[in-house]
Order: sequence, then C-alpha cells, then structure tokens
Amino acid sequence: MSVFTIIVKNPDSIEYSLRRAAAKEVANEIEENKRSDNIEDSDLPENLIDDKYEELKEASSKWVEYNEYVRIEIDTEKGTAIVLEV
Repeated sequence: MSVFTIIVKNPDSIEYSLRRAAAKEVANEIEENKRSDNIEDSDLPENLIDDKYEELKEASSKWVEYNEYVRIEIDTEKGTAIVLEV
C-alpha cells in the first residue's frame, strides 16, 4: 500500500497548541505595538488570548474536525504527508 490515512484524536493537544499559539501572537502584537516591556505569558490579558484562540480555532477548522480529529494522508511512494481537509 502506498497511500494510507492516519486519524489522530486528541482534543487536549489541539487546544493546548492553539492556546499556546494564541498567547505567542498576543505577546508579539503587544511587543510590536510597544504597549508593554518585558511581559510574561502570565501577564497577558486573558481576554485577548481567548479572542486570538477563537480566531485560530476557526482558521484551523478546515483541517480539525470537532476540535479533536486530524487526518494525515501518507504517500510512501512520493514520500509526502498531507493534512486532509474535513
């Protein structure tokens, strides 16, 4: 078999990754706007992180089903892997 699909189900990892990315983006936006100096993740406004998390969740919904399933198609002949749309 040269092409097969892996289905990954892990809602905690997906949410954690999206929240971490949201926190980084908010920190970068704050840094770029010079609203604060030397901020830590714990100092970030939680509502900004929550809003950014929702944006990232919506943006990734094309590939993440029910906030927990990701499908990866592996082609062993081509040596490729593709995240499939839901």
